[in-house]
Amino acid sequence: MSNALIMRTAYVWVTPAFVSGAPVDHTWVTTYDNQVTPLPDVESVDALGERYWFCWGSFHADGNPATPLRSGTVNVPFAECLVRPNADSRVDSSARGTIFTYGADGVCHQLANQVLWASKDRTGVPLTTAGSNGYKASVFFYRMYGREKEAWNDKKTSCTANPVRGGSGGGGGGGRDEMTNNGDDDFDRDARRILPPTRFAELKALRERFGAELQLEAEAKINLTPGEQAAAEINVAINIYLHEVAKLLSRSEFESLFGFPPEQPIELVDRKMVRADKEVDR
Repeated sequence: MSNALIMRTAYVWVTPAFVSGAPVDHTWVTTYDNQVTPLPDVESVDALGERYWFCWGSFHADGNPATPLRSGTVNVPFAECLVRPNADSRVDSSARGTIFTYGADGVCHQLANQVLWASKDRTGVPLTTAGSNGYKASVFFYRMYGREKEAWNDKKTSCTANPVRGGSGGGGGGGRDEMTNNGDDDFDRDARRILPPTRFAELKALRERFGAELQLEAEAKINLTPGEQAAAEINVAINIYLHEVAKLLSRSEFESLFGFPPEQPIELVDRKMVRADKEVDR
């Protein structure tokens, strides 16, 4: 396969999410600039040989704002191995990466980051959805690439084994990993910079505990209750946890780390996506 077919431009898009006024964006990835090539649906994307990664969301013809959050090069076969494009995550399990259960393992930010593991910016570092609204809170609970860390590592290893997908001409893997040598990811790096060591350690411990608890709670709610009710209850739990986090931080520290004031309720989990795969299957 020629390098021109393997390497394409990846565009990262955002649009305000499901709740008006909530500080959260939905994120997704394409291989085309929808301002230059406007496409109305995924069938049109497929017909032109382009890629659209739904990332646990509906199809969006354009972003809001209209310009992409960022762009870079992507190794298309590698990205396709990590997460299947042109397929709705609600319908096709291979379009979920390792965000197997939406709302428990992660949300759109984590799945878009998994696609972008196969990308590079100008410095050779994989792109992420950092800068989208809600990203910092999302990463606090669900990590950068989802809570199923072992499955994600296995997925990366499997996809990298193919020389076309993961070879030296590919994106991702050769740049920054999700964790630095001291175990920090995007959220921890910001927290370590802002907080003194003792309070950073306290926050990191809270983060580990709350993230693990939320995953277990979310899985139970998703298995036992209707989707919209489960999503509402998961979002309530998220806000309760954030209220506890705010007790450890000053107002300015909280706003710097999360991107919104501590009294602002947030809905990270889209009510239309929780149990959506089960609804479709039925």
